[in-house]
Order: sequence, then C-alpha cells, then structure tokens
Amino acid sequence: SQLSARVMRSYGAFVHGMAQVQELESDLVLTAILCRSARRHLGKVQGDMVNGGLELLNKLRRRQLQTSLVHVLRRLSDLSANLANLESLLRPPMRVLSLPEAAECLALCERSVGELGGLQIVKSVQPRLARASERLNTSHLRALQASCVKFSGEEYEAALLAGMRLGRTSDLCGSVNLCFAEGIKLCTKRVINAHILQAELGNRTGLARSQREQELDRGKYKEVCASLSGDYVDS
Repeated sequence: SQLSARVMRSYGAFVHGMAQVQELESDLVLTAILCRSARRHLGKVQGDMVNGGLELLNKLRRRQLQTSLVHVLRRLSDLSANLANLESLLRPPMRVLSLPEAAECLALCERSVGELGGLQIVKSVQPRLARASERLNTSHLRALQASCVKFSGEEYEAALLAGMRLGRTSDLCGSVNLCFAEGIKLCTKRVINAHILQAELGNRTGLARSQREQELDRGKYKEVCASLSGDYVDS
C-alpha cells in the first residue's frame, strides 16, 4: 500500500521512467540485431580475405612452377642443341681447329646435366655425353701430339685452348713437354728409317720395301738405330 501510494504520488515520474525503460529495451534489441548483422558481415569478410589469400598463394605458386618449368625446358633445349653440335664436331674427319668449340660444347652439356640430373630424360642422354667426352679427350691428345710433331702453330694453339676449356690446365705443361719429346723422337726415327731403307734397298720399290718400312715402323727406337750400319754413317 505504501508503494502504491508512493507511485500514485509520483505517477508522472513513474510513467516517464517506464517510457525510458521501454525505449532502452528497444535500443538494446536494435543493438543486438546490429551486432548479429555485423558479426555475420565480419565473418563473410574474413572468409573472403582467407580465400583471397589462398588464391593469391596458389597463383604465386603456379607462376613459380611455370617459371621453373620454362627454365627446365630451356635447359633441355640447350642441352640437346649443344650435344648435337658436339657430336657433329666430333664426326670424322675432325678438324683440329674445331677442338676449342667442341670443348666449350662439352662444358655447357656437363653444366646442363648437373642442373637437370634428376630428370629421367637427362639420364638417357648421359651415355651419349660420356661417349662424346671420351672421343673428345682422345682427339685432343692426338691433336696435341700431332701439332708438336708437325710444329703447326694454329693446331698447337687450338689444342692448348681446348685443353684449358676441358679443365686440364695443370696437366698441359707435362703433356706438352712429353708430346714435343715424342715428336722429336718420332721425326728422328722417320729420318733414320729413311736412311736405313736407302742403305739397304737404295731406290728400289715394291713389296720388299713396303714390308721393310712396316718392320721399321713397328720397331723400337733403339733397335732401329742399331740397324743403321756405321759404314753408312761414316760415308
């Protein structure tokens, strides 16, 4: 009764208070609706950001893969072209002056194989490259020996340049000394062979002379020198 009497005494203030409470309730309901809507919008934005980021990463990875694939294809193309050029340069009759270019092609092929060694197609190329490398090494040694025997400046320079491109700089000095020594020995042996043939057969030709030439060519340097008589030398 006291509360009822107090409310009745301040009825206007009571009505005003109830109106404020109802207004506050409406504001709270509207705020809850706005919060739910904002939460849904933020969730959508967040999902779009994650999906966009993943898509961006996917595009970056795809571009990186494409770049890597293009690099591999270019390396394979270079390997094929250089190996074909190397094999062409090594076909007989091989020009000594082509040795530096062949050595450069071999170095490029080996570099490409080193970068692409894990690919199956590269493994199938390696036997061809090994055979070409063996032929080039043999041709280089023969060319160096021949240039020292013939004393050909151009061929000697080409053989030295090829040796450096093959990575044999440290071995060249010893090889050159040995080749020059062998060249001098071979030239001297040829002169001695000619003198022996002249002393034994004169100017005669035919089977006997051909057989004797072959025997002298197969003979050792010391044995051939012993075949030259002292009388012939003194005369």
